[in-house]
Amino acid sequence: MRAGSRYRGRSVDERREERERRLLDAALELMGGEPGYRGTTVAALCGAAGLSTRQFYEHFRTLEEVLTRMYVSVNDRAEAEVLAALGALDPAAALSARVRAGLGAYARVTAGDARWAQIAYVQIVGVNPTLERLRADRRARWAALLAAEADQAAGRGEVAGRDWTLTTAAFIGAVNALLHDWAAGYVAAEFDEVVVELTDLLLARLTY
Repeated sequence: MRAGSRYRGRSVDERREERERRLLDAALELMGGEPGYRGTTVAALCGAAGLSTRQFYEHFRTLEEVLTRMYVSVNDRAEAEVLAALGALDPAAALSARVRAGLGAYARVTAGDARWAQIAYVQIVGVNPTLERLRADRRARWAALLAAEADQAAGRGEVAGRDWTLTTAAFIGAVNALLHDWAAGYVAAEFDEVVVELTDLLLARLTY
């Protein structure tokens, strides 16, 4: 079929996008639920998506590539939502308001759905050195964002300026652990309670 031609009212590109979406939707169910990334096969993923293995390989080379795509996606969406939440605040907003808004946005994206929490916090861990470097790079981006907020607060006189390296590393670990456990149902709390707990934890360390 010629490029740009239509079949049943849809173009080649539209059908390709639909197939990719079906594969990613199926991956979210399998990798973010049962059996998880390590228990998912190409055949099982294609079966869940209602597509053939040939069609899978038209979009992805490996299941690792699918997992990577999903991990990057959830981080990109979280980053966009955090920046939007911070940008919507009054420039004079206190650090406490900025921290709570940012953490709330991050938690909604990464832990509002237990399947995405699995992708963000569990399934990506320990797959191979390449993905471990990707995880480290993403943690570094989040650490830089936290440090920038702390530096701005120091400039406003809300906190004392210092090196935030240990603080951001420790806090990111706490965020990952709590949001995973909450999304998985291991921690019984309302969403707002989780956000307040993380907010108080970070503020206590920033103002120490």
